[in-house]
Amino acid sequence: MFGILDIGNSNFHLAVISEDKVKDYFTVSCDRDKELIEIIGKTGVNKVLISFVSSKCYSKLKKMNWESIVLGDDVKERLNWSYGTMGMDRIANVYYLIKNGISGIIISFGTMFVIDVVKGRNFKGGFIFPGYNSQIECVNLKSDFIDLNPSQIKGEQPGKNTEDAVGSGIFNILKNGIASTVKNLSEQYDIKRIIATGGDSRFLERLNAEYDRYLTVKGIKLLAEDIYGCNWS
Repeated sequence: MFGILDIGNSNFHLAVISEDKVKDYFTVSCDRDKELIEIIGKTGVNKVLISFVSSKCYSKLKKMNWESIVLGDDVKERLNWSYGTMGMDRIANVYYLIKNGISGIIISFGTMFVIDVVKGRNFKGGFIFPGYNSQIECVNLKSDFIDLNPSQIKGEQPGKNTEDAVGSGIFNILKNGIASTVKNLSEQYDIKRIIATGGDSRFLERLNAEYDRYLTVKGIKLLAEDIYGCNWS
């Protein structure tokens, strides 16, 4: 068995691959790297494909004694549609659609909410929104009198206190903004297929999207095979 490790800005995402299928999937906060190492040890994974957007999170795992392939800048150099600051998770998502000839709008719900457009094997560009929890953290940081807990916010309904009102405001701005952006892109590029991935699926309503939890994992695997000749199975 081998693992595919997608390191985001806030979380480690580990997919354990057996016989070309995802056997187990774990999400662990980046400040709990010891827990991730224990999980990898228990699953018996000794080979790891790694994609990261946070050098800080990745640095916690650099000294581990695994056989590993790390997707790096050479991936971007091989892909004429990517650019230097484009996150590897976005590249993996877009690459999966291009490789499979899928025209689609990708929505990734992570620390940042990202919308990317692929049409006829061409990457058309994307939008990046600060994610829900990121916006909540910003409000908490900037306000002396507000302390929001994302897990306690109802979301859509008007709030009857300041915390609920702020939380609902952020929720609705994101939900309606994403829905409107996707609708406009769908009409502009004549794309019907909408694919969502990432951990925060509360915003799927009104999107008419299919949810693929493993989209990034599948893209990382394809990149490793095509760019590095990886044939792990």
